[in-house]
Amino acid sequence: MSKTSFGQQISRLIWLAEHIGGRTGVEIRNLWNDVFNEKLAESTFHRWRKDVEDLFDISIECDFEKERRYYFAENFEKKQSNYHHWLIDSFYISNLMKYSRELQSQIMFEPMENRFLTDILEAMRDHKVLRITHEKFGSSEPTTRTVKPYGLKQFRQRWYMVAQVKEHNNKVLTYALDDRIKSIERTDDSYKIPADFNIEKYFEHIYGVTMPNREPGEKPEEVVIRLNDYQANYLHTMPLHPTQVFLGDNTFGFTLFLANDDERGYTEDFYRELRAYGPSLEVLEPEWLREKFREEAERTLRANKKTKGKN
Repeated sequence: MSKTSFGQQISRLIWLAEHIGGRTGVEIRNLWNDVFNEKLAESTFHRWRKDVEDLFDISIECDFEKERRYYFAENFEKKQSNYHHWLIDSFYISNLMKYSRELQSQIMFEPMENRFLTDILEAMRDHKVLRITHEKFGSSEPTTRTVKPYGLKQFRQRWYMVAQVKEHNNKVLTYALDDRIKSIERTDDSYKIPADFNIEKYFEHIYGVTMPNREPGEKPEEVVIRLNDYQANYLHTMPLHPTQVFLGDNTFGFTLFLANDDERGYTEDFYRELRAYGPSLEVLEPEWLREKFREEAERTLRANKKTKGKN
């Protein structure tokens, strides 16, 4: 590395990670010269590139047969893209704001619930069982649960822990890291996360974090909705779910596990998302979901009828 301070080194590594993808070595070195006002020798560039790989645990390769552009290797793009993109973007934004203090008063972040996040991460790293004190909404008494954390998911400005729970016949459940968790205690007991558990696979056909009770071998449902022209544009630019497919005529399909009764549970996260579209939405399939939204619309209409004698 060049003779720079540690802070400058990290800053430049973050910059390179953010800008190397899709560019040739010449383009990167020219851009480097414009940004840092110094020349970047080819040998120095390759040392920086190797340091980026080590820092972010990624592989950067070059397409020597075509335009000699650099790209992130397949394991980054397909298997670990969400995590690594989030990591690099977080580093980059934090670093940019640190050295551009005038931006701090011009950028507004949504609050993020992350109570006990580090405790759970450290327990997962060390394979240690946790004892949590949890109080459900509407309950007056907290309960203690012995849990083996399997994974974490971020959804709607909150972190959620997926864990095997001893007191629930070792069933895997999801807990929000919010005020419902009163305390977390690390135990001396060890555990192993099952080799076949993968957090992305676990939520593959789930919207949000609500996992319905399912029969072995049960397949997810095909959900089809139609939106008006304006709202359809949002789904094109920001899909609701990885299974989303465009079917034409402002119609979109999803493959999801859904539930709507006391026995199977309530996949309320998805219903709440669809309700936000109001009259812009038409549910086409399945028929029971279409009926559910029709009945809810009728109840809403009755609840909001004009009061007699008022305009």
